[in-house]
Amino acid sequence: MEDFSLNLLCRGREHLLPITLDSLKAQSGSFEVILLDGEGSGKLNPLIKRYEGLNMRVEMGKGKSLPQLMNLGLSHSHGKYVQFLQPGELYLSQWGLSYLTELIAEEPPLIAARGVDEEIFSHWFLKSRLLAFGGFNEKVQNRPLFDVLCRFRKEGIEPLQSTRALIDGIQEPNGPLLETCQILYRHFGMAYAFKWMIHGHSRTWQRAATFLKDAFWRD
Repeated sequence: MEDFSLNLLCRGREHLLPITLDSLKAQSGSFEVILLDGEGSGKLNPLIKRYEGLNMRVEMGKGKSLPQLMNLGLSHSHGKYVQFLQPGELYLSQWGLSYLTELIAEEPPLIAARGVDEEIFSHWFLKSRLLAFGGFNEKVQNRPLFDVLCRFRKEGIEPLQSTRALIDGIQEPNGPLLETCQILYRHFGMAYAFKWMIHGHSRTWQRAATFLKDAFWRD
């Protein structure tokens, strides 16, 4: 069994895959790389020959939604910990996985590390604990990772925070506001969801108010 299963969610932007794979090729430690082919194009297989030094394979997931693709990766992961990456994301240091190997000595259920942008975090899940939660909720179409993090928090499981920035990459959008509110409501109730919407998006409301005033208010 490997220490880590690094799942790459390949649903477009395959031209950015070499950036990610080059950073993984430089890593040391016990890990595998799984390319989750969400398009089913078969174009990912030549990468295995190009990166012969990597313990890498392709799993076909044509037509699957994001949470279904993540559950596919989870089911095929042999590692003790699983991570999900987007094409273009990369490890900042060649010692990133070596550092993480030290952190998993006591088997924390969840590890979190910020990226170059302090608002972006990457997560490594203890596979057995993630499976105990039933994997990713396939009814959550856009934010399955956020949903499962809420489930960890609801159970009182706080992540082990890395003191180092480990990942850089493209910032993904937060997803539809409605789905985010539904996730928070389902796990924490209406009051929490409303509080998050007001405080978390105060700047959004201010910008919207300014825009409407400039567009429609006449002196």
